[in-house]
Amino acid sequence: MAFVNEKSKDGRRKTVDYNRGLILVCMERGRPEKPYIFELTYSDQKIKFYAECKLEQTPSNTQKITWKVTDVMFPDAENLDHGAVMRIIQEGLVAYGFSGRKEHIDSVHVTLSGRW
Repeated sequence: MAFVNEKSKDGRRKTVDYNRGLILVCMERGRPEKPYIFELTYSDQKIKFYAECKLEQTPSNTQKITWKVTDVMFPDAENLDHGAVMRIIQEGLVAYGFSGRKEHIDSVHVTLSGRW
């Protein structure tokens, strides 16, 4: 199974991969001057990261979404594979997409920049 989008009991949207025990939650929605704040639960660790979202209208009247991960706060866990976490963040954001309807989304891209 891969990531799926669901609503939690508190109304918050979450992106979950049940087979791998991964949960991605948008903790705070961004604005042009402020990035989104996400929390990824991975191997019983909470990993907070910031991402900027850019929406671009396509000629077919759909949206191209680009996420730019700008900062990742890793917990002090010695056995945490940072490379694996970054790949999961990319995969989770592609599945998360955006809060709009999926049929209006042409593509989702994720870029990594910043520090980790």
